[in-house]
Amino acid sequence: MASTRNKVEAIACEDDYFYKDLTGLCAIGSKLLFVKLQEYGIKSYFIVNRKDEWGHVYLICNNYILDITATQFSMPKLFIQDKNKVLLDYRKFWFYKYKSFHSIVELDEHLLETEWDYKQIKYEYTTNNV
Repeated sequence: MASTRNKVEAIACEDDYFYKDLTGLCAIGSKLLFVKLQEYGIKSYFIVNRKDEWGHVYLICNNYILDITATQFSMPKLFIQDKNKVLLDYRKFWFYKYKSFHSIVELDEHLLETEWDYKQIKYEYTTNNV
């Protein structure tokens, strides 16, 4: 997972549009991690949170939250937590469950429909760039 996190950090450094704390990269980071987990035969799915004007994307894998861009919330580089035991202080980031998706195509269709930032949708997700 560290190599995937490093890739997301590199994207943030290459494109001034994104923040160094990875704000604005949650969909990209989650999709890259999804692909990496698939390489190892590990199933996960996307959660999209939406509350008022902000949104967030992360993965659920075996009942654990995997958030590769948690640094945008002043959290560790990779937030891994049992989804049923998340501390109250952190629930605002991971408990406004809006929708879940089991493929990148489904997620991207939803992000397009709900007018998410296009830069988070257009990135190529292959095993070559994960």
